[in-house]
Amino acid sequence: MQLKLDEVAKRYGLETRGVVHVGANEGQEIDAYLEAGFSRFKMFEPLHGPFAKLTENVKAREHLAAFELFQVALGSSPDRANMFVASNGGASSSLLKPIAGKRSMKNIDFDAKETVEVQTLDRYIDSDNDFNFLVLDTQGFEKEVLLGSKETIGTFDAVICEINRDITYHASATITDIDRIMAGYGFTRMETHWVGRGWGDGVYIRDALVPEDAEQIETDSKKPRSRIKKVLYRLLRRS
Repeated sequence: MQLKLDEVAKRYGLETRGVVHVGANEGQEIDAYLEAGFSRFKMFEPLHGPFAKLTENVKAREHLAAFELFQVALGSSPDRANMFVASNGGASSSLLKPIAGKRSMKNIDFDAKETVEVQTLDRYIDSDNDFNFLVLDTQGFEKEVLLGSKETIGTFDAVICEINRDITYHASATITDIDRIMAGYGFTRMETHWVGRGWGDGVYIRDALVPEDAEQIETDSKKPRSRIKKVLYRLLRRS
């Protein structure tokens, strides 16, 4: 995630109290969260290797904030499932099967699997939740995480969710899927920041907290290919 959450908070008059990060990997965003003013953290990472590194990173910073770490995946219901482990330090790992031949995955292998525990977010969030930002980075599994948060998602002020316009995992959520679920929970996608050609971050703000004069924002650091380029890439077997 490349968003600065303190700037997001400022645009909507929100505080930066606590952040829940689902799919934390090694905790690469911790320093950015601390700089944004967050003082409480719940972080979820199911894979053994990344979770060990996440634990090390937190130990070096535990005097700066309150941390809770959970080595579980989150989904729509409790389960045990096989996760496809990505060769890029686990960053692209998913509970969904990667689609073979995707250009965005051309240098990433998924030769290993790891069985992980799956729980729902509702199990870990109280009704008097003081964590007001939720960050989802679960490689296409965001829909399932959201479906497992029905009881408590309304306690968040903002949800930062990875969104996709190019499907890279089988049965992964589309931006339309996420919008529909979030609308049902009382959130509107106020910001869309496309980072790669096929993916980016959506900023969903609880409807009651959206300022009357707020305008939706969209940025795109890499424009989609034209139809001609798409045809050429297919012919060259590079898409």
